[in-house]
Amino acid sequence: QQGSFASGGAFGQNIGLNFGQEGFSSQFGNLDAGDDGAIIESQQLSSSQGASVDLPCRLAPSDDMKWQKEGGSLPDRATQVRTALRIERVTVEDSGKYICTSQGRMQYVTLMVERVTA
Repeated sequence: QQGSFASGGAFGQNIGLNFGQEGFSSQFGNLDAGDDGAIIESQQLSSSQGASVDLPCRLAPSDDMKWQKEGGSLPDRATQVRTALRIERVTVEDSGKYICTSQGRMQYVTLMVERVTA
């Protein structure tokens, strides 16, 4: 598996991840404070249909950590692995905004699944 990692280095900078063989890319957004002072971090991931994807949650692990999908339920193929949400064999329907919450903080991860055409 090939991979690359780049960082702006300072708090709130953009971080990019690319994994060449799996058709997977990631872009971290800036950190913002929510209305209640909790840190909200947004991240965008893209993947090819049929791949397995791990949506990372960079919040501190806790007993109350959970994942949910905005406007719907998690796919049946989704399992939590440590702090990440793993979705096996992603489909275009899995695209959307996922929310990780832990200790009153939240992180948004937007997944874009691209249809594979022959």
